[in-house]
Amino acid sequence: MYLSFALFNGVRLRHIFKKNSYKGISTMRIIGAVLTGLALSITLIGLLFKFQDWPGATINLGVGLFGLVIALIVGAVKYSKSKSDYYTKIFKRIAVYGGLGLIMLLLPKEAWLEFRYRNHPEYVKAVKKAMAESDNQELWDKVEEERRKMNL
Repeated sequence: MYLSFALFNGVRLRHIFKKNSYKGISTMRIIGAVLTGLALSITLIGLLFKFQDWPGATINLGVGLFGLVIALIVGAVKYSKSKSDYYTKIFKRIAVYGGLGLIMLLLPKEAWLEFRYRNHPEYVKAVKKAMAESDNQELWDKVEEERRKMNL
């Protein structure tokens, strides 16, 4: 995220602090690269949260994908004028990470649960029941019991 301005603009790491490395690169292009890097990193954090089934995954994916859509729109307008290789690098990253993020955002939680724990159907059934009645503590205790069985 922090070094995206150098990555997207083709500045080598050893030349990152040299002023002449940034000749011909506008301030807006550097700011755009940093913001695109921020959106990409938030999307990746959301993906990791989703893979681990942690709370906040949907929010991170939503915010990150929103930022990627803005970067895509701005990049498409700029690319239509300049045809720069800079924008094709960004488009490739947006396509890969944005596509994966969109799939994971739209994927129902139950589908990911079934895929992730496909070898433990009792655990999946217990979690689904507990999610349907989230206030029922007995069902969550059953989930913990099944988790302990699964981990043995």
